[in-house]
Amino acid sequence: MHARRWVSGIKPANLTYDEAAALSFWWNNSFAFLQKSKLQKGENVLWNCASGGVGTAAVQLAKHFGADVTGVCSTANVQLVESLDATHHVIDYTPGTSVLRQPSETACANSMRHP
Repeated sequence: MHARRWVSGIKPANLTYDEAAALSFWWNNSFAFLQKSKLQKGENVLWNCASGGVGTAAVQLAKHFGADVTGVCSTANVQLVESLDATHHVIDYTPGTSVLRQPSETACANSMRHP
């Protein structure tokens, strides 16, 4: 019996195998969520936990698909979400902050879509 070989890409030399496996998990899940939502160019998307593994991937993919994205995260992660250059707005959910920030030209996505 011959074993089948599955190759989805080449692992960058600066990543461990664990890191490479996690990246594919994050991106595949993000892509599946966005595909299931039938995201259309120009739609508004709100992504909860925009600073997590799946969130950071989804934010960037949603922007790639042409969505206007709002990312939700804690104060500690606002800069990270802004740095993705994919969010239109960033909402800081930390109690007592109630901050809605508008970074340059960014976008995010997840649990809720707004027409």
